[in-house]
Formats: sequence, structure tokens, C-alpha cells
Amino acid sequence: MVGSRKACDTAFSLFSLSLYDLGVLAAGVTQGDGHNEEVSRFAPQEGFYRKFVVRDGKLVGAVIIEKGLNRKAVKPLLREALLQRVQVDERQLGLLMKLFDFTAFKP
Repeated sequence: MVGSRKACDTAFSLFSLSLYDLGVLAAGVTQGDGHNEEVSRFAPQEGFYRKFVVRDGKLVGAVIIEKGLNRKAVKPLLREALLQRVQVDERQLGLLMKLFDFTAFKP
């Protein structure tokens, strides 16, 4: 209703950039705090950095920097995963792998 205050938990930031062959995606919560857990991996030899932020076992944010990242394919999947608050407890190790299948985020 107009004039009433209500929290909105379906809005989040989503940033995408390409610089030469380096793709960058940052979405949702990008830093851990007392309520969030960060799971990250930096592999310069393999050309990627990934950080995923999880709260109560659900994905709430991510930063992906990767050579040759197909942002056009990954961006909508990541967006949907954040909107759906995908459960990631069992996927956390997979999130760190270079060849992680982002289609697993589809609800």
C-alpha cells in the first residue's frame, strides 16, 4: 500500500563488465559479515576468481572474475539463483571449480 513501509528482499545489485577477454560479474551481497559466509577461490594460473556469499545455506551474492566468462549466459542464471535464494550447502565446493555448471542454478 502507498505510504506503508515494507521490506523488499527481492531487489539486489547486479554489475557486469567485460574488459578485453576478462569478464566480471558482481551480484547481491558481495561481502561476508556476522550473518554471511564467504566461499572463495583465486586461481591466477587458471584465470579466475570466484567468491560466493551464503546466508543460512542460501546463495545471497557472488563475485566472478574470469577469462572468457560468458556473461550473457551466466548473468541470467546467477540472477535467478539469487532471486530464488538457491540452497547451496552441498554445492559450495562445486561453486569454486573452474568448470562449474551454472545451469544447475535453474529452479
